[in-house]
Amino acid sequence: MFRELLSLSRAGLKKVERYDDFFSSASLYADGMFWYDLFLVISAASRGIMDKEAKSEIPQDLIYDLTDILIQIIKYSAVHPGDITKRNHEALGNTLLAFYSKDLVKFIRKKKNAIDSKAAKDFIIWTLKRVEEVKKEIGGDHG
Repeated sequence: MFRELLSLSRAGLKKVERYDDFFSSASLYADGMFWYDLFLVISAASRGIMDKEAKSEIPQDLIYDLTDILIQIIKYSAVHPGDITKRNHEALGNTLLAFYSKDLVKFIRKKKNAIDSKAAKDFIIWTLKRVEEVKKEIGGDHG
């Protein structure tokens, strides 16, 4: 399933980037419910995998690629903060929580440092902080 989610995410990001001028000022909802639904499915898939040993069968590079797309789309999801921003936050947060590693956190921080947008940086800091809070609530390291 994660391979298909990555494929959909790549295709969706390419479409949004193709119309960058439009999506730089419009909500991702202008793309219909694609991103909203995709964020929900990524979030649910990540939450579901936490209770299974199957996550070890998912290639790490696939998770890094999906995480990268969830970070790249922040530029567009944060244009009009609201529900779509929260769904992006949940998708990124649940992916990080499910596949948590110090290397993945380091990867996300490196991506954050390369972003020019303060809103996007704040979004990533918010997500990282919330994941750490959840990890403490559920009893420490989850990955």
